[in-house]
Amino acid sequence: MELPQEHRKKLPVSVKIFLAIAGIGLIVASVTLVVLMSQPRQKEEVKQGQTDEKTETDGIFVSHDGGVEWSAVSGSEGIMPTVFEFKRGDTSKLYVGTEGQGLWVLDTGSQLFERVQDPDGILDSQASIYDIAQNGTGDTLYLAVFQKGRGRVIRLVETGSREIYTTSLERYGIFGLAVDFTDEKHIVLAGGDGGFFETRDGGTNKAWGVISRLREGIVRLETSPTAPNTFWALGNERGIYSTVSGGLSWIAQPEIEINGNGISEVNDMRYHGARGSLMLATDYGLIETYNNGESWQDFQTPIPARSVPIQAIAIHPRLSEAFWMASNNQIFETEDGGITWKHFILPVSQKIKLLIVNPTDPQTIYAGLTQ
Repeated sequence: MELPQEHRKKLPVSVKIFLAIAGIGLIVASVTLVVLMSQPRQKEEVKQGQTDEKTETDGIFVSHDGGVEWSAVSGSEGIMPTVFEFKRGDTSKLYVGTEGQGLWVLDTGSQLFERVQDPDGILDSQASIYDIAQNGTGDTLYLAVFQKGRGRVIRLVETGSREIYTTSLERYGIFGLAVDFTDEKHIVLAGGDGGFFETRDGGTNKAWGVISRLREGIVRLETSPTAPNTFWALGNERGIYSTVSGGLSWIAQPEIEINGNGISEVNDMRYHGARGSLMLATDYGLIETYNNGESWQDFQTPIPARSVPIQAIAIHPRLSEAFWMASNNQIFETEDGGITWKHFILPVSQKIKLLIVNPTDPQTIYAGLTQ
């Protein structure tokens, strides 16, 4: 808005000079900025295993040389993996459960990554899959699925599928499955409501019975490769539960404490059969127990305790001194039980959520990424 004539005042000469100098300064600054922007930026130092440009989408990366070099699995971009499972007896097939994108399979030879098609259409392409179990020969999959608002168990074979369990409550998932290696018709499941169920007919008649119910929801189930009635369950409030009676009774360790520090975050849990220990990836670090959680011990790793969380663990079924852990976009490997460590950095900006090592070729490692 223009001021009336009577309110206008002439500017003093000194002010006019000041404004002229300021204007010249702005012009010089603008030219300098344009020149700087037109010059190429100096390349930053790149650490081992990194590239100039980082991947910024979810997906799967693979290393075939023990973790030194990494590459993205083609076709996995945008996939948020929730579970990895090699086909039993055939490590050329890696099943990948996802968050909201169904079941996929990777041919580890050709690196072809494709969605598993259900000829009966029972498995939704937008299902979330939280666990995968198999029968002894690997030709039957049991999937812990969340779709259409309920947790479900779907049995999947090459010729078709069948839903063999559905939660009675909406919005409750199933996060653990196990097939008895002495009797493949005996299947157990662990639910988000704390229920531990079993069937003795392979789920054919949907005849499931409640074995027990824990005080908190179960978000992870680990099994013993040699003892069919031994399980470990992780609760949604970070309690650890163990049973040697097939779930009839449980020993509860509601709080995890190590070196006087409480654990507030558990990101992964693996039973290392070759070591006979249960390992946890936590906000404290990598820890393990040999007595079902009565006491815990940590490892001297390159990551100081309580500095950054460990997000994922990988083990080898026959190598007791070898295991892997991930923090942010970095992987650490030990071959001597945690005395010394190798360190690898993935060319990604996301966190590593899952790790798995090919049991027939420990040099091949797969990492699942998430935002």
